[in-house]
Amino acid sequence: MFRTLLRKELHANLLSPRLRVPAVCGVAIAVGATLLGTLDFARNMRVYEREAASVERALEEATVYSQVQHRVVVPPQAPAIFSRGIAGTAGQGIQIRVDSVPISSWKLEEGYDSDLLMPLARIDFAAVVAVIFSLMAVLLGHDGLCGERQSGTLRLLLANPVERREVVRAKLAGGMISLSIPLAAAFALCLLVLLVHPAVRLSGEDGARLGLFLALSCLFLAQVHALSLMVSSLVRRTETALVICLFAWLAAGVGYGHHLLPSLGRYLVKAPPAEEYRYQDGGLWGNLRREVRKWEEENPSPGQAWLEAWSSGGALRYGHPLGYEWRQRKHAFEMEKRLERAELSSRYHWANWERLSTMASIADLGAIALPATNYQLLSSILARTTQYDRFYLTETGREYREALIEYLRGRGGLAGRRWFTDDTEDQVPMIADPASATEAMLAAGSPFMRERLAWVMEQEESLPPGERRLDLTDMPRFEGPPARALGYSLALMIPGLLVLTLGLAVPVWITTRRFGRGHPK
Repeated sequence: MFRTLLRKELHANLLSPRLRVPAVCGVAIAVGATLLGTLDFARNMRVYEREAASVERALEEATVYSQVQHRVVVPPQAPAIFSRGIAGTAGQGIQIRVDSVPISSWKLEEGYDSDLLMPLARIDFAAVVAVIFSLMAVLLGHDGLCGERQSGTLRLLLANPVERREVVRAKLAGGMISLSIPLAAAFALCLLVLLVHPAVRLSGEDGARLGLFLALSCLFLAQVHALSLMVSSLVRRTETALVICLFAWLAAGVGYGHHLLPSLGRYLVKAPPAEEYRYQDGGLWGNLRREVRKWEEENPSPGQAWLEAWSSGGALRYGHPLGYEWRQRKHAFEMEKRLERAELSSRYHWANWERLSTMASIADLGAIALPATNYQLLSSILARTTQYDRFYLTETGREYREALIEYLRGRGGLAGRRWFTDDTEDQVPMIADPASATEAMLAAGSPFMRERLAWVMEQEESLPPGERRLDLTDMPRFEGPPARALGYSLALMIPGLLVLTLGLAVPVWITTRRFGRGHPK
């Protein structure tokens, strides 16, 4: 009997215009959104490749350790095309500096979009499922029981030897299968769009994430359909059920997700203004400058003639050994102070960012409560496009910075002269006898300085290519995971999945009990 009831439901649903029309629209919009997302992904992948090549080129051409402070970049994630979240389809980067602790990553994306387009939402597959396919689930379920009761067909159906729970099971299964057909068609077409594009390369884990994304979408639609069927079992008229379901669908998706949750996060947490951090950071820089000036007063420089050197790409060349020795002592003192300033600055910075992060966390926590927002949150966790993914990458960047500092200490980079000069110990200085150089001779554009600069140019032209480059073969590379592993993502999804499962089980239980006790009329 269950199979007969199931065939009846499938026949009624699949031939109904209320399924076919929105299904065609949903599939078309999902494919269009995925195509646009794929184009964005390809564009941002090119940006990442340029950034990565630039980083490697800078390291290969580095001649002093101050140039080793560089950027860490990771490619965009293909699953983000299906669920953009806050990270979107862009790659991410972290600025690694000795005197600065990274707080957050930044996006690697082409920035030519007009600001006038920013208010427009960037739709993705998850948004299509949360809006269009969920509306299909509402339309299929709102009159599943009360419609048949109102038309009198339910009384004829129950006149046969059929259990009432079999009717509920058939309607749930029939609705879910009917919804799964257009959903699977949309997903297959969107996946085909990804696979045919040469810029998109799916790893095994990406495939697993997309498979779980499809299963999550099916579970979400089953929940919405079960909730609609529950409403249908609690009211007598289809008009009443439709109004209740549509109002709940609109309030939960638009009012709750787009307006109430961000407002709750904004007003429940009082965040300090950004100017407070800038003021604190400015104070740290002021303290650093005062300490350096005090050191210079206690350790006066040998004079301008001894400090005169030629600057080339951030490196000093052809300076006097006595001037280099004074610069080295000053740099060793200043670098330790900069490291202390960086730690204090990161604490002040995080005091501001932590409150902003808490606002977003409140929105995420509240999103678990309702189906549409819960589904979109879980989708973004699977796609690794949440705020936590950006902070996760930043954490690995901080760990890499510590490893880089230890490497520079071991190589004498932080306190040695190779931080600012790539001259050898026996390099002839541009001013061989600083004691005899007068202030007029050292003036910019003087005949003496023009003659010395001409000598420098001759020395530069005679240098073999790559003569002064650093040997960075043993430098630690960024090997931290560029994104969370699948197991970690699934662990973060557990609360949302529990709510989603309960959101499916409770309406089924209520519908079964209500329909089991109700009168056919």
